[in-house]
Amino acid sequence: MTWPQWIETLKERYLANQASVFVLHGAVSSGRWSYAGESLDCPEILRRFLERSRDMVGMLEWETATAAVQPRLRFPGIQDGGRFARHLGARMVLDGITESLQPATPEKALGLIWLALDTPGASQGWVLTQAQRLANAQARHAVETGLKGPGLETWATASWLRESNNVVVLLVEDLAQLSQALVAQCSVISVPESSLPAPVAAVSEPTADDAMAEVEAALSAAGSDSPDPLSLSRGSSEPLADDRPIEPLKNVEEQPARVMDAEPSGVAPAIAEPARPTPSIDGALRRAILRSPKGPWPHCLPGREALAEVLQQRAPQHFGALSFEVVDDQVRCSGLGAEQFETWYRGDIAVDAAIGMALGALEPPAAGFSEETLPVLASPAIRALNRRIDKYLNSL
Repeated sequence: MTWPQWIETLKERYLANQASVFVLHGAVSSGRWSYAGESLDCPEILRRFLERSRDMVGMLEWETATAAVQPRLRFPGIQDGGRFARHLGARMVLDGITESLQPATPEKALGLIWLALDTPGASQGWVLTQAQRLANAQARHAVETGLKGPGLETWATASWLRESNNVVVLLVEDLAQLSQALVAQCSVISVPESSLPAPVAAVSEPTADDAMAEVEAALSAAGSDSPDPLSLSRGSSEPLADDRPIEPLKNVEEQPARVMDAEPSGVAPAIAEPARPTPSIDGALRRAILRSPKGPWPHCLPGREALAEVLQQRAPQHFGALSFEVVDDQVRCSGLGAEQFETWYRGDIAVDAAIGMALGALEPPAAGFSEETLPVLASPAIRALNRRIDKYLNSL
């Protein structure tokens, strides 16, 4: 597995201590490259590269293409969101800062990122998309860094940041749109157009907007009494409820028993077994977590195992007992229906988002989870997974 040349250039400059803040311009949105058998865009390639050597990787993204929109911090790694909250939360307590960890403005987002970088204890990689929104060449002033942080154009000149293990990458399609004062301080790398075509999504595959809508719908359905995934306490005494309603068993009409000629007349008639309830993704996910109670969970393996268990139970004609392993940072799935499962899992963004929500809220204790200490899994994530499973099975 090889990295694109522009990744190799970034690595060489960083290792030569030339820079810790980079500007990537060109095909940062349209380009796609092949890595580990997948077709990946620029931000995802960067994430895969940075997460190999950084304790956590964060993304500054924008929900829509309009200018008047709140930014959001996203942590693709299943444990990175929890690490960020603990890492930055401790610093804010020491500094007497009572701000929320959710950015409401670009200034707040930059302030949180800078404060995290300025807090020792965790090596970090940050990818800031659409950097022209932060330091536009046509604007009189660049977006300020909140929480009393320095201006973005001065980040690259901070000697302590250059000497740290932290990396900041700003993405912009047209370099002319970015403030020249910022460009002059950073290491600039061109990202050329790739020859790899973008994958053609099937009609049934969800887009990123579909994924967000799926999770948001689950959050809305949860209501105000749903537990916050980031505030679930370990060892909760709440009952482990399956979020999916189990249909009541239908009455089985009694039929006269069929008796073979040689069978004694005293043999009791056979009793029909009641219909079994629908397998629970909640229960399957808990069992998968308890099989690896201490983590880490690369590539959301417990989530894949849980989904495979439910699919095997609900569609045994398509799926057998699947097994998973990570080889060279790539998941290998084997068993009846393995290729079909991987195609669905990689293509359904909502499934990945829901699994990340469920596992990202968990931080295994030193001794690992047990039945008693594993908290209730995030209900919105479980609801979203149930919907995606139903939709997929209906398409088979």
